[in-house]
Amino acid sequence: MNLNQDIEQVTLISNGHTIMEVDSVHSTLEHYFKPPLYSPSDYITRMRMARPNQPPSSQNIQYKTNTNDDCENLPITTKNQVTTYVKNVPNLYTAQLPITKAKYEDLQSLKQAIEKDHHSFYDNLKYTEHIIFHQLEI
Repeated sequence: MNLNQDIEQVTLISNGHTIMEVDSVHSTLEHYFKPPLYSPSDYITRMRMARPNQPPSSQNIQYKTNTNDDCENLPITTKNQVTTYVKNVPNLYTAQLPITKAKYEDLQSLKQAIEKDHHSFYDNLKYTEHIIFHQLEI
């Protein structure tokens, strides 16, 4: 009997899928991102709930915004620290763009399904009777 045999293990994954370290993080977040979510702040709250004792890892993440550029390290921020990733980008608009009155009224009718804490956001939306088209200069 020959006990010196090589064993090969082949892992097959479904077409279009990969295995990455962050898959477990995404899975945890998907668990916490179940409805109802009424505002972007709800996502932040749920992210904190998902990993209360594990701050994000401090590994360097590299990126580039142009295929011809060299990779740069993504700036790492700590709590209450603000970092500007893209510099010298002008604001596209100077004020909040209004929505149509019909859309405003539709959103008002949906408030019955939303927690009262978030009603003021919908109440303060600017709206107009007519659709306004903006032409961007490029």
